[in-house]
Amino acid sequence: FAAAAQRVVAGLPHEGAREAAGLADRADGLPDEGAWEAAGGDRLRIEVTVHGDFGSFMASKPSLAVGEQSAGSVLVGVHAFLEPEWSAFDRPLAQAPGGVYTYTREGLTSAAANLSAETAAALRPTLCLKLKRREAIASALSGAQLDEAAADAPDPQAAMRVNRLACEWAMARGGEVDRADGLALELACDRELSDAPDGPYGNKGGLYIESRIRLELASAGAGVPTVVRVTSPTITTPLQGVPAPFLAGHYMKVLCPLNAKPFARLATD
Repeated sequence: FAAAAQRVVAGLPHEGAREAAGLADRADGLPDEGAWEAAGGDRLRIEVTVHGDFGSFMASKPSLAVGEQSAGSVLVGVHAFLEPEWSAFDRPLAQAPGGVYTYTREGLTSAAANLSAETAAALRPTLCLKLKRREAIASALSGAQLDEAAADAPDPQAAMRVNRLACEWAMARGGEVDRADGLALELACDRELSDAPDGPYGNKGGLYIESRIRLELASAGAGVPTVVRVTSPTITTPLQGVPAPFLAGHYMKVLCPLNAKPFARLATD
């Protein structure tokens, strides 16, 4: 799934299960297969590292290399971690031997408090992903240099598109679900995290670790599905001006396609 998510973030259809994932005939900005090949998408290879603990995931960085496997090929390394439920943990500080920083998980919003425990549990676990940005992959595939004068703005719907993919995979896995019993989701634009002066040295990576997917009850009633609004946290690292390991990263927390309760539909469909 992480490999498919990277292709979706890059604006490319993922291999093999385009129709099954609900990406065919949708007005979601994805190119058709011919445009994908013309853009060089068939030369893109993705390697996924699945982490078993938070520490190794926190230390990981997505990577991009050109021409390592064959001439013109682009190899992207991405990272995935299934986030457990947690409230706080300590991590040693590299800048201060013997010191620790306590990460404290972001609290629930008041709107999330209105969700039933069953509904909240159905949307766990959270999938944490570290991917490469669309612009960097497009540049690597085309061979064109990034436009230094272009505005370096985050893609506000990258994680939303991945959440849509997760929903489609979950619905395909769950088969037919009665709409009165199933869970409907409304996918919101991403919540880009900004530096905070009271964070760990103003590090957005720390804010990402502490963040959570925001779940809000959008509507509910007798005989109709509960509609939950889903907003993913993201951080987008710059395209230029930072050390290579930190360039063009797109970190996000998204829905896992292996949720406990099948979805009846997307509320926007």
